[in-house]
Amino acid sequence: MPVEQRPPYRSVCEERIAYNRHNRAGANGALEKVTVMANIAMLRRVPLLAILADDELATLAERMRPRQYRPGTTIFHRDDPGTTLHIITSGLVKLVLSSPEGREMTVGILKAGDFFGEMALFDGGARSASAVTLEATETLTLDRTPFVETLERHPQVATALLGILGDRLRRTDELIQDILFLDLPGRLAKQLLALADERGITTAEGIQIDLRLSQSELAAMIGATRESVNRCLGAYADRGVLTLDRDTITLHTPETLRARIY
Repeated sequence: MPVEQRPPYRSVCEERIAYNRHNRAGANGALEKVTVMANIAMLRRVPLLAILADDELATLAERMRPRQYRPGTTIFHRDDPGTTLHIITSGLVKLVLSSPEGREMTVGILKAGDFFGEMALFDGGARSASAVTLEATETLTLDRTPFVETLERHPQVATALLGILGDRLRRTDELIQDILFLDLPGRLAKQLLALADERGITTAEGIQIDLRLSQSELAAMIGATRESVNRCLGAYADRGVLTLDRDTITLHTPETLRARIY
């Protein structure tokens, strides 16, 4: 008569360990699924990738990793090896060029939905600028291989990317033109109006720029020194054009600034 095969005996402790492992695996799987779905929702907000089908977005989302940074954190330095693309999910990031003497020039401020770090991924070269957070920031990162594979499979994404890069190049050209042909009050007026358009909040007093920038950071955006920007802001404030409150600027007569440019 055959002997009945009984399962090996497991103690109560072993049973509990196995049960906990099973639960953790299930919880981790559910968490990963939620994370991927959240990443897909974020990718749909990125104009460059919104044209992709859901299955392609899911493939990308599974290969992305979240990153969190405190305000003032340098995400990477100029000339660092370039291995990842960053997509901003929240926060603000400035792109900075620095001289050997320590002077800085801010060439762009990026917000949620924008991306950076793509240039180095084309040829595997070094970073062309430094990336520094202006506030608490979260990004999704994508390595070079899936990034290039996406461009190869979807020419429309490459076309959209070229359009975005072309727009950034035009902005850089405009910045160079401003430095060459506008004096400091004109450059400052133009930058304040641009910030008001992008980050302005209409109040009873005027348009408040919803971005806490130090005068050094503002100076770096227009190719000037902090001292010269301080004097220029003071002159505008004395004329009632704007009000300074710590790092907050409120524009009272934007038309005066426009007239200063043109």
